[in-house]
Amino acid sequence: MEQSVKSFEQGLVPFNAEEFKWAARYYRELLRFFPPNDLVYGNLGFCYFYLGDYERAIRAYQRAMDLEPHLYLYYWDMGLILFQVGEVRSATFFFDTALRLLPSTVVFYETLAEKLPAKNKNMVTLVELLKRRAGEDENRIYYYLGLANFLDGNYPLAAGHFNKAITLNPKDISAYYYRGLAMEKLGNKQQQSHDFQRVSYLKSRGVEERENRTENLRLHLNTELVVLRYLGDK
Repeated sequence: MEQSVKSFEQGLVPFNAEEFKWAARYYRELLRFFPPNDLVYGNLGFCYFYLGDYERAIRAYQRAMDLEPHLYLYYWDMGLILFQVGEVRSATFFFDTALRLLPSTVVFYETLAEKLPAKNKNMVTLVELLKRRAGEDENRIYYYLGLANFLDGNYPLAAGHFNKAITLNPKDISAYYYRGLAMEKLGNKQQQSHDFQRVSYLKSRGVEERENRTENLRLHLNTELVVLRYLGDK
């Protein structure tokens, strides 16, 4: 296990530098010489996604989910890829599954934090970082669920998801904007006006929109998660 973790870390050098062709080649070689590893498949899937090979990206993420069916990150990423290629209804299944699995992942992080020596501040900090990332992902998942349902014409459900996204992040410009559009479709002009005014206000305060789906995928699968998983298994 330790050797495979070290090998995975080496692959992250080109991965984090966005040299995705090299990284994809490295991960394929890694899978030839080590037992199947969900994290390797996950990063390989992202490399394919970034390179525009969506078919192989989907296959790699599916393999990751087969190996580790309880980690919300793979379902979240798969949903983003399917959404990106226009498979909106299929994406909602993976977004819903990611939401269902997210709490158990946070519990895993919390349990792991209790196992770590208090003096190991670096690892404790990493666990807190992963927990915070999970919270940010929850906001994004609700946003994309709202957007998927909006595009599918289910405006009441879309508005409900945007409500949850805004509750989790009151500065979510995109959620306010699309909730405003959903309210327009539902005939609620007052709420529509409020949401659009909120968008204008947040933009005037320098809050930026987070529409880069590639950035949402990046950094989910990283050395810290591999190391923490390894420590949790000991």
